[in-house]
Amino acid sequence: MRKSKSTSPFLRADKIKQAPVSWLLPKFIAYGHLSLIAGDPGVGKSHLVVDLIARLSRGLKIPGQAGKKFGRQAALLVSLEDAEGNTALRLAAAKAGMKKVRVFNRDAVPAEPSVQKFLGFLEGVLVSDTNARLVVVDTIAAVCELFGNKKNALAELMFGLSRLAADYSVAIVGVTHLTKSAQPSSVANVLGSIKVNAGVRAVLQLSRSYDGHHCFLWPLKNNLGTDKQGLRFRIADVHGAKGRSVSKIFWTKGLMDVARIKAAIAAPSALSSAVKKIKPVLKGRRSIPSKMLEREAKRLGLSPATAKAAAKQLGYESKRVNGAAANGSWDMVNKNIPEENATKKDAPFSCRRKFGRGSSEDHAKPGKQKKREEVKRGLKKVASSDDSDW
Repeated sequence: MRKSKSTSPFLRADKIKQAPVSWLLPKFIAYGHLSLIAGDPGVGKSHLVVDLIARLSRGLKIPGQAGKKFGRQAALLVSLEDAEGNTALRLAAAKAGMKKVRVFNRDAVPAEPSVQKFLGFLEGVLVSDTNARLVVVDTIAAVCELFGNKKNALAELMFGLSRLAADYSVAIVGVTHLTKSAQPSSVANVLGSIKVNAGVRAVLQLSRSYDGHHCFLWPLKNNLGTDKQGLRFRIADVHGAKGRSVSKIFWTKGLMDVARIKAAIAAPSALSSAVKKIKPVLKGRRSIPSKMLEREAKRLGLSPATAKAAAKQLGYESKRVNGAAANGSWDMVNKNIPEENATKKDAPFSCRRKFGRGSSEDHAKPGKQKKREEVKRGLKKVASSDDSDW
């Protein structure tokens, strides 16, 4: 039901009835306000809004709210990117209360469409169906295109939806694609203009994790609720009626910190990827010869420099061992691992024979090794084969 309004340009604050925020989806989507859900194509925006409609129409559990359920209420769905039949199939697969959901009929579009006529259609339904508490517009761009994509049509549509939400105390959710922007994950790359987004109370981004296993709904802007937490879910195919395979959303319990969400959706850097690859090689080792690390790096498709940087991330540092200058060699050593806890892989010379650093027998006999080094340096006169006595 539409709220009564005063014609006075200003009202005394003590005469205004205080109204706390009422939530459709607590902390994220509020009644009486316009919210946006933005995401890249194929990330699951339509699946998400259909799931919310299904839960609202049947009084099912509220995502992220343990034990709480929606009240059974009606919803309006304007889905212009899919045919009405496909939309009905998705709603049925989500087990929505079909009698409580009204889907926009594109055949009713007038010969001379306009944003004002579209808003008039919505208002007419809200007047006749007072139980409708959610309106979903999927997508904002499709409505602007269908109803005459004229200059200022987007701003006019956003202002009109915001007004309808406030007048009829309904939650209106607009779905939109992310635009290209130099600043990823910012409000500017939702509708491309801060001015257009100004009337929106919450801008929620829908993102997929880098590994593709989960999706996240998290706030880019939230003037009413939290901007520190988000929701997580996964989309899986299940067998529906008549053996059909349909996609269904499975929500994770509780909320998730935005910092963890950003880490999950970010592409791993070359260094973090190298750390994951080199970690099994170093597991349990207190030290590893640098040449062996280079060989393992080559096997794993890493450059020696990247492998050494990854080892340093894991607590290893370069250290000269077995003497100085030409007598010595370099190892990567982790001082945090006590020698008694090191694995058998750290046997001092078991791996060094391949790299020209002498056999274990040579190291066990320092006198023989010393003679060899003296010969190499030319510090000992070597007799000819004729008068040799050794």
